[in-house]
Amino acid sequence: DGGDTWQGSLTSYRTRGQDMVECLKLLKPDAMTGHWEFTQGETRVKELIDALGCPFLAQNVRDTEWQDPVFEAYRIFEKGGVKIAVIGQAFP
Repeated sequence: DGGDTWQGSLTSYRTRGQDMVECLKLLKPDAMTGHWEFTQGETRVKELIDALGCPFLAQNVRDTEWQDPVFEAYRIFEKGGVKIAVIGQAFP
């Protein structure tokens, strides 16, 4: 998933993104990166990621105190014998 999933619809607004997390669980993406998801706020984003069931990637999101990475930067998957890198680049 390329982001913009937990916002932008009436149901996402009313459930604060939970409806789309439930959809993603059914779709079973290999990974997700964020964009407008961060409008949910730090606490809610963490709750949704915990419920997601797949890696949330964002190499450019750092904590404000120490500049440590908050999320994994990338994952490498193998599909049909081919290695594929998914790099998370968020726009917080």
